[in-house]
Amino acid sequence: MIEKELCGIIIEKYYNDIFLFCFSKLHNSSAAEDCTQETFLTFLGKRNRLLYSDRILGWLLKTAEKKIMEYKRKNTNNHIDINDYADIIQDNNLNADSPILSIYEHLPHNEASLLIAFICCKDKEEKEKLASKNEMTLIALQCKVSRIKKKLYKSLNGNSLED
Repeated sequence: MIEKELCGIIIEKYYNDIFLFCFSKLHNSSAAEDCTQETFLTFLGKRNRLLYSDRILGWLLKTAEKKIMEYKRKNTNNHIDINDYADIIQDNNLNADSPILSIYEHLPHNEASLLIAFICCKDKEEKEKLASKNEMTLIALQCKVSRIKKKLYKSLNGNSLED
């Protein structure tokens, strides 16, 4: 049995490793985040049956692999990673069929514009300028963009816009 206090330490220690593993398999940050969270929810649910050892990372990776397979099975349609739109925007490949234009169909204009501007930022300095322009800190901007991405992701993949 793994004690509650030790669970927090394990999650903190291995969260990034599990996320990177999921991301390497899914190539989609939202999907990787979902699978990572599902992995640790399973871990917390089974902590009474687990023993802490050097093999806990292996158990977490195996569980993550199962969560990735479940995710792929449930989400066989082509999910869109919003960050993939950056190349389209920067190449100015906007036409009537452009997926970028669908962003404006699924989000309020101000949120769509902010998301596209953020995606186009090439480095931290540009993101800081965008944050300043919108009268917020960089962290606040990143949080807002994250919420907008989740909202868009849900909308594009057939879920409601409610959070």
